[in-house]
Amino acid sequence: MRGWHNQSWRHSLAARRIKTSNKYLNGRVLARSRHGIPITVQQDPKPGTAYPVSAKDIKTVLDKMPDEAVEKLKEVNLRPPSEVAGAKQNLAYAQWVRTRENGGNRINIFTQKYKNGKFKDVEPDKEDPDNLRAHMKNYVIPHEIGHHVVTKEDNKMPIILEEAKADAFAARENYNDPYVIDRHISNRIMQFGNKGTV
Repeated sequence: MRGWHNQSWRHSLAARRIKTSNKYLNGRVLARSRHGIPITVQQDPKPGTAYPVSAKDIKTVLDKMPDEAVEKLKEVNLRPPSEVAGAKQNLAYAQWVRTRENGGNRINIFTQKYKNGKFKDVEPDKEDPDNLRAHMKNYVIPHEIGHHVVTKEDNKMPIILEEAKADAFAARENYNDPYVIDRHISNRIMQFGNKGTV
């Protein structure tokens, strides 16, 4: 595999004269946002997989966020999806995770299947690495930050409402406007059915 999606973490570590064996990679901080949020890599991508964004891309997105949006966001992890049944991580690009630890919540960004210069088992038109990278930066990561933002205000809302509000946040719309939310709920029902999510 070649290109930023597989090599960016290696280049980042090499620039700091850090070896990139698994021994050194586990939990290694690759970058920090301007807010001090660490971006870590939990595991070298397995053969046939790649990360859809680099640590630098994640930092760029985080750096554009207002302080209050990312307050108490503990970290962003690059990691493979969990193999645990019911986790649904193998169906996702990323996931916001509510933690009980002091220091806040985290976002996990998952490896995706990758072969012959294309991502596999992703949405139509996202197979091209540059398309998936843009989607991650423009929608997926802001959407996960949206979960972090909207659950600060109400952490017991129905899942479809939380997803719609996170979509509105990612679209830079007023996530408390009923008309905006209604539109995002309708879009989710059209895409995923009545649950509004996978």
